[in-house]
Amino acid sequence: MPWMTFAEVRKGHSCQRVRDRLDESFPNVDDSKAFMNFDPLMHLVAEGVLSLSCLKSVLMMKLERQRGAGMFLKTCFRHLLILCVLLKAQVCPAAHLEDPHSSPVIHWQNGDFLHGQLVSADAEQIRWNSPLFETPIALHPLSLKEVRFPRQHPRPMGDFRIRTIFGDILHGPIHASDRDGLVIKHGRLGEVFVAYPHLYSVARTTFPMELADGGRFEDWLVALGGPVQNMSYRIYQTGALAAAFHPENLKASSLMHSGQFASSYFDLGLFQSEGGDVVVFEGDLDIQEAGIQTFQARCDGVGILIVDGKSCLEGFGDTVAGADLELSAGPHRLKLIYAHGGQRPDLRVWWSGVGFRNRSLVGTNRASGWHQDMLGHAHTYNNRSALFRPVDLPSKYEMEIELAGFSRPHFVLALTRNETVAEKASSFRLETLGQELMLHYSGRQESVMMMHENTSELCLRMTFDRDEGSLRFFHGNGKRIKEFEGLPLPAGPLGIYVRNAGESLTVRRCKVRSLLKSEAQTQSKASPVITFAESSSTMQQSEISPQAKFRGGGPDASVDVMADDLLRLDFPNHSLQVPDSEAWWCFGDGEQFYGDLVSMSDDHALLDVGFSDQASKLRTEGLTQLSFLHSPNLYVARQEARDKLDHPLARMRGRLVSGQTGAHPGWQPVGASKASGLRLNQATHIKVHRDHVAPSPSWDPKDFPSKIFTQKGDCFAARIDGLRDAQLIFESPFLTQQGIHIEQVQAIELHHVVPALNSETVSKAPAFMIQAIIDRQNGDSRTVEEMIQPLLDQSAYENPRDWTHLLIARNGDVLKGRWVEMNATHLIFATRVREQRFDRANIAGCIQVQPSKKEKPPEATQAMGLLLADGTQFFWEPQRTSVTDWYGDSPIYGQARVPFQRVMEITAGKRRLEHGLADYRSWIRSGFQSPDD
Repeated sequence: MPWMTFAEVRKGHSCQRVRDRLDESFPNVDDSKAFMNFDPLMHLVAEGVLSLSCLKSVLMMKLERQRGAGMFLKTCFRHLLILCVLLKAQVCPAAHLEDPHSSPVIHWQNGDFLHGQLVSADAEQIRWNSPLFETPIALHPLSLKEVRFPRQHPRPMGDFRIRTIFGDILHGPIHASDRDGLVIKHGRLGEVFVAYPHLYSVARTTFPMELADGGRFEDWLVALGGPVQNMSYRIYQTGALAAAFHPENLKASSLMHSGQFASSYFDLGLFQSEGGDVVVFEGDLDIQEAGIQTFQARCDGVGILIVDGKSCLEGFGDTVAGADLELSAGPHRLKLIYAHGGQRPDLRVWWSGVGFRNRSLVGTNRASGWHQDMLGHAHTYNNRSALFRPVDLPSKYEMEIELAGFSRPHFVLALTRNETVAEKASSFRLETLGQELMLHYSGRQESVMMMHENTSELCLRMTFDRDEGSLRFFHGNGKRIKEFEGLPLPAGPLGIYVRNAGESLTVRRCKVRSLLKSEAQTQSKASPVITFAESSSTMQQSEISPQAKFRGGGPDASVDVMADDLLRLDFPNHSLQVPDSEAWWCFGDGEQFYGDLVSMSDDHALLDVGFSDQASKLRTEGLTQLSFLHSPNLYVARQEARDKLDHPLARMRGRLVSGQTGAHPGWQPVGASKASGLRLNQATHIKVHRDHVAPSPSWDPKDFPSKIFTQKGDCFAARIDGLRDAQLIFESPFLTQQGIHIEQVQAIELHHVVPALNSETVSKAPAFMIQAIIDRQNGDSRTVEEMIQPLLDQSAYENPRDWTHLLIARNGDVLKGRWVEMNATHLIFATRVREQRFDRANIAGCIQVQPSKKEKPPEATQAMGLLLADGTQFFWEPQRTSVTDWYGDSPIYGQARVPFQRVMEITAGKRRLEHGLADYRSWIRSGFQSPDD
C-alpha cells in the first residue's frame, strides 16, 4: 500500500487513517518484541507522514496495548524523541534548500560565498544563477577567488601522465608522434598536439612492477600518533547484552562501520560517534626491547585481549585483569574485542614493558588534519599531521614523489617500520631545513639540494640499489641532482612515512617500482626510459599514425620503441615555469590546466592554454574547482560594498539597492555590474552599513514623541492620542492605520526624558525595569532586579484580572494594576484599591505583563522583519519598492511605508532579528541616561 504524502496530510487525513495505514502495513506491530524495532516508523517518517500529533497518538495507542512491557515503554519514548527531532528537521525551511555540498559555490577573495549554478562565462563576466536572486547575476572574474563544483574523485584514466612546463597535467594514451611533438588522445580535450619544448615529463600512470601508489588520498593511512600501528577497527550492532556476549555474535550482517589508521589509540571516540554495541580493534604493537610485557585491562562490559593470535585476557570486566607475556623485539599483533555494558563506554588497557610501566593503550587520537583536495590528492594544513603507506621494498627500486606547499613544501619523508621510529636519529629519511633538502641516515646527514625561493612544488626521482649502497637523485624531468655511494639503504617490509613540517603539504604523486629483473618482465616487451637532450636531434621523424614510434639510444646502437612499450620520456633541459594564466582548472581525477577563460557553458569551456596555439575546447565533466589566480581583493578597493547578507546558501558583502522591480529590493555583490532582485523567502539576514543609512529621519521626532511595542515584536514611533474602548489611538509616520487593540500592545514609551540617575535611584531606573521585565516575559534566564521580582512573585497569588499592567513613572516608581483609559493629557489606571488619574507628563511608560492571550511572532512565510535606524522594528509582507520607499502590508496595521534609506537590518525566514529586544535598548540609548555615564 502506498505511503501517505505531504499532500494527503495537508488535505486533512485524520489520525485514525494514520493508525489504519500503520496497522495495514505492519500487522505485527502489536507484538512487543517486534515493535521494539522502530524501522517501520522511521520509514513512515522518511516517506512523508510528518504529523507529530498523529504519530504521537499512534504511539500512545500502542503503549496502551503494551502496558506491562517496561523495556518496550523505555524504547518507545526514546524513539519518540528521535521522531520529534526528525520531524523538526524535515519541517524546517532549510530542509527544502539545495544541499550545499551537492551544488557549485562561488568564493570571493574577501571570504564571501554564494551557492548556485553556472549559466555561462567569458573573459568579462560569469553569469551565476542562485535561489537567492530573481535573475542570474553577472560577476567579473577578477572579483572572484574560485568556483567550486561537487567533487568526484575517480582514478586517473589513460596510459600516460603528461606534464607540461606550464604546470598542466593530462592523462591519456599517446596516439601518434613526429619529430615536433606528441598527439594525445585526451578524454576532455579530444585529440591534442603537445610540442616537445612544452613537455616536462611523460610517464606511465601505472608502472610495471609497481609496488606502491600514493597519488590519491585513499592510498594512504592517516597517522594519529597512538602506540598501535597499522590499526583497523570494526563496529558492530549485535543487539546482545554484554553479559551474554560471545565472539560468535560478530557477524558480517551486524557490521556498521570500519576504518583503518597508520597509528592510533584504542579510541572509544570512534566507537561512540558511530554507535553500535561492540567494537573490534586490531593493530601492531612495536616492542622496542625484548622481555616480559605486562597487560592489564578492565571495562564496564566484557572485553577480550588477544596477542599474536593467542588469548591473553579472556572475558575481563569491571575488575582489573592482568597477564605477563614474554615477547621478542619488533611488532606483535594485538586484537581487542569490547562489548560495552549499556552505559557510557568505559575501557582501560595498560601496557608495561622493559624500562616503563602502565603505558595506556586507550586514549584520544589527535586530529587527523588530512583531507582530499580538489584533485583527489592528500592535503593538510596541520603542521604535525602524517601519513603512512606500507610497502615491501626489494633490493633495487625506484621512488618518484611530487610534493607541493604554499611557498615551498616543508616535510619529512622516511622509509621506516612505523610512525614510532620514523623520525629517530637512526632512521632513513629526507627532511627540509629551510631551503635545503637533507638526507638523514644512521645518525648522519648529507645535503641533497637547495630548493629555489617561491617554488611551491618539489618533483624528485630516486633510485635505490641496496647491494651497491648507491642512491641517485633526479628531478622529475630526469635531470640528475646528486649521487651517494656506500649507504645502508632500507629494504624489506617497511613503509613510506610523510609528515607536514610547514604551513601546508599536498602529496600529488608517490610511486615505488621494483628494478629487479623478474621472469615475467624478461618475457614481456621492453620498457625503456628515453631521455632527450635536445628533442630535434633525438627523434626520428615518422608519419602521424595510430602507432607512435620513438628512437632512443646513441648513433651506434639506436632502437625504435613503440608507445605501447614506453615507460617514460624525460626532458632534463626543460624546467617548470610559473603559470601566468588567469585561471587554474582542477579535475577530480588529478588533471589540471592553466589557461585563460574565453567562454564557458554548463558542459564545455573554451580556454587558451600554453601548450596550444589555438583555443582549446575543454569538456568540464568532473571539474571540481576553477580558481582565478590573479584576482585582486576588490572589497578593499570598493568601500561602498560594505552591507552584509547572510543566507543558508550565501554570505556576501555588497550593496542593498532600492528601486528594483517586485516586492523586494536588489543586491549588488562585489564584482557585479548591476544589482539583481532578491528572493527573501528563506532565512535571510541583511545588515546595512551605517555609512549607507540616512543620518536623520524624514519626520520630526517632536511630532512623534512616543514608542509602541507590540506583542509580535513590533516597535515604532508614534503620537498617542488616547485609549478608548480597549483601542489605542495613535498616528505614526510609517502606518496608515491609526488604532490597534490594547491586548496587542506589550509596552508604551510616552517620553524620552528622565531625571539623572545616581547610586540610590539606579535600581529604580525605568529603563532597567522595563528591560528586566521584558527579558522575563521573553524567557530570559537572567536574574530580575530584586525590586521587580517581589511584584511578580506577589502577583502569582492574586487574581490575574486585578492587574495586567505595570505603570512606570518618570521618577522610577512602579505601580501595578489595569490600564483603563487615556487621553491627550491624563491617564486612568485602576489598582486593586481604586482608579487613579495621572498626568501624562509624569508617566514614562506602561507595560502589559499579563496579556489575556500570548501572541506569537509571525511565521517565516508570513512576514519579514525590519529594523530602522531610529529603533523602529516591525514585521510585514513587502508589496513593492520604489527609489526612495518600500511598501508593504502589516497583519496588524494594514498598509505601511518605510523610507528605504533608513533601513538598517532585514530579517526574512525563521531567523529573528538579533535586535529582538533592541527596541528597548534603543530606548535606553536614545532617552535614558546609562548608570555608567
